Amino acid sequence: MASAGKMIGEYLGDFAGREIAPPVRDKALMCLLDTLGLAISARGEPTARAALALSRPLPEESPASAAAWISGARLSPSEAAFANGVAAHAHFQDDTDMPSWTHPGSLVPPAVLALAEREGASLEAALRGIVAGYSVINWLGRDEVVARRLIARGFRTSPSFGTIAAAAGAAWCWGSMRRSRPRRFPSPPRPPAARWSRCGPGLTNGASRTAGPPRAG
Repeated sequence: MASAGKMIGEYLGDFAGREIAPPVRDKALMCLLDTLGLAISARGEPTARAALALSRPLPEESPASAAAWISGARLSPSEAAFANGVAAHAHFQDDTDMPSWTHPGSLVPPAVLALAEREGASLEAALRGIVAGYSVINWLGRDEVVARRLIARGFRTSPSFGTIAAAAGAAWCWGSMRRSRPRRFPSPPRPPAARWSRCGPGLTNGASRTAGPPRAG
């Protein structure tokens, strides 16, 4: 049997040719807005401010940089993904994928958006990267079987699966930019009191049925 890494790699390699149904695309956009809203609403939280303080701000016009959502500062993509992920999770209201027992909203979108912004990717490319990441994290949990076994062994599922899913979504987004003409991905706005509703259970089944998660032989 092929390894999990090989199956995920093959899935991402074929992802450009997979159809994403409009409801799944819309749900990916909802998850993105949910993550942005949660991060901005936590802009005064000590954890969010501490994560941002660990970053090194770059000059305003720095190329290959990404925005810190709670301040607008330009950071390296890796530091932006970290700071934005911490902010999105600060109120413990990020979405939940039960098959993997994870909170993908604070894991996948921050990584995908940071890389999309650095690469000048389109919004559609970023949304497809989010669908890819959510599909992978859902598949890794294997309908709670693998998730529960990890928990029984003392592992946290969000960081265990989330790093893989975030890398998968960001990798697909990065790869797509090598196959298409780049278009500038805009920095998120910073309204003074932005509020969006929770996304709920994430993409979960919708992404699994339409985009198609990796499958064992």
